[in-house]
Amino acid sequence: MKSSMPWIYAGNTTLIKISFGCSIEGYYWRIFMITPITKEIYQVGGDGLTASEDAAIYLLYIDGQAAIVDAGCGNATRRLLENIRHCGVPEKAIEYLLITHCHYDHTGGAAELKKRLKLNVVAHHLEAPYLEKGDPEVTAASWYGATLTPVSVDIKLKQHTQSIRLGQRNITAIHLPGHSPGSLVFQVESEGQSVLFAQDVHGPIHPDLLSDPRAYQTSLKEMLNLKDDICRAERLKEKGIEYVDAGVSGGIWGLKIGYCLMMGGKRAVVEKLEPVFKTLAPENGFLYCGKTGSGHFVKMVHNGIEYGLMQAYGEGFEILEASPYSEAFDYQKIAHLWNQGSVVRSWLLELLEDAFDRDPRLQDIKGYVEDSGEGRWTLQQAIDTEVPAPVTALSLFARFRSRQENTFTERVLAALRREFGGHAVKTGKD
Repeated sequence: MKSSMPWIYAGNTTLIKISFGCSIEGYYWRIFMITPITKEIYQVGGDGLTASEDAAIYLLYIDGQAAIVDAGCGNATRRLLENIRHCGVPEKAIEYLLITHCHYDHTGGAAELKKRLKLNVVAHHLEAPYLEKGDPEVTAASWYGATLTPVSVDIKLKQHTQSIRLGQRNITAIHLPGHSPGSLVFQVESEGQSVLFAQDVHGPIHPDLLSDPRAYQTSLKEMLNLKDDICRAERLKEKGIEYVDAGVSGGIWGLKIGYCLMMGGKRAVVEKLEPVFKTLAPENGFLYCGKTGSGHFVKMVHNGIEYGLMQAYGEGFEILEASPYSEAFDYQKIAHLWNQGSVVRSWLLELLEDAFDRDPRLQDIKGYVEDSGEGRWTLQQAIDTEVPAPVTALSLFARFRSRQENTFTERVLAALRREFGGHAVKTGKD
């Protein structure tokens, strides 16, 4: 039998709860932290705060309104509510229970919290059916030898990003599936910081949980890059600032001939800024592409295409250079010729003509090619949407190869040919 008498010390930045009690083994001390993330956000549950089987539970208290992120297994709900009171938050101020995903260590206490606090449960609509029927497998309740009490979901989120208003602040819910079909990440600004509630980013990935390994990898990448257009737009909206994303092409020549502009955001805002874009762009050189993020997305794909075009030109001229006719070839003249009505004419070819004019065999340039990321992003998008993009992939890999000499791959190939066929190899001494 155990008894305890909790007491609270409230410091400026940390609440420390110390419980003193006894058991048949003797006396014990239990010290744990109600940890402030900011002055508006606390960790109020999890191992050492409520029950060891609970996932982390967070409390947001903004402008007199509160929300709880996840509910734990429900075996220590009384202690959770006690911790919330010690943070100075009255129960009647709690408006929402924000569910990151349906698994039992995050949702086992949801039904009791909803009944006790009369709050609104918020979850992704793909998680709602398993919460509302208490599915033992998809929620992983069976893994704990427990039963999930069904809980109705009041607000079912369906969009990739969606806002929940708390006081005068927006909490952005972002759908990042993989660990479960409707996994959510919540993001909020507090004290000049962007606080991200991302539970179980480590997995597990398991078929019983309807996990999707491919979506999981994609979601991890997106979560690590949450300084993107969509989240920026949400944060700036709170401050009364409209966000427009502009994909810009033109390189160092843009100052002379104008910049090709690809715009994303609210149409009315883009139209209001049209005089600026007309000043920067050549005639017909800007386009409204759609909602927030679309301008940068179109520019990203533009750069992926650019990778393929550049690789094709490079390979074509190398085939010319390797031919028995190459001694007579003037590559500057060939590039110029191809720009006179040819189907392969382009501004890139015009630039190549200039390069050959300065250095006819490019002898002053080393074939070491960097990439700035857009080709990778385009290829990742192709993978995520299952679009075959072999040209983009191979052009990116060719850049990787340009940075290597005497690769391990090629040494393995040479070694295998020697082993199975007795073929000659070159050594480091050759």
